[in-house]
Amino acid sequence: RTAEEYEAYKKSLSYQLKNKIIPGILVGIVTLLVMWGIFNFTKNCIYKPLKANKLYKQGYALLEADEYPQSEMKFEEAVSYRINKKWFFNYARGYRSHRQYQRAGSMYERILKYYKHDKTAGLEYADMELNNLANYKRAEEIVRREVLDYHINDSDGILMLGDIFLEWGTEKE
Repeated sequence: RTAEEYEAYKKSLSYQLKNKIIPGILVGIVTLLVMWGIFNFTKNCIYKPLKANKLYKQGYALLEADEYPQSEMKFEEAVSYRINKKWFFNYARGYRSHRQYQRAGSMYERILKYYKHDKTAGLEYADMELNNLANYKRAEEIVRREVLDYHINDSDGILMLGDIFLEWGTEKE
């Protein structure tokens, strides 16, 4: 090609598409994808865990101040950001220590539901029903259905079931 032909070719649509428009679109798409990835990483791995942890702490402070409905509201708000097993146990134990057994029971049930029949939650829940509420039938049901059905021949579950039967058998009405 001559210089004039090359200059005319540079002004043509095919040259513009190959050398300017398509590469510009590709760079723009890649930039948008990278920005979207950074945004989602920041939102899911930084913002949500920090916000949830802050709300869990605020709710637990309310629990310690005997403001149970507000504590539950903060807990629910925190769960909407991120579910955290440690905080479920903290709240269940906190409610139990404050003799809020119905709230503690609902926390233990949620742990069992969200964490596929967690053994520790089942044993603590059964212990609460046995020792704090003297509800032997419910304690036996929890150990059988939530612990031993999913952790077959678990020694801790079998021992807890034996303890329930001993307490139930020696109960004086």
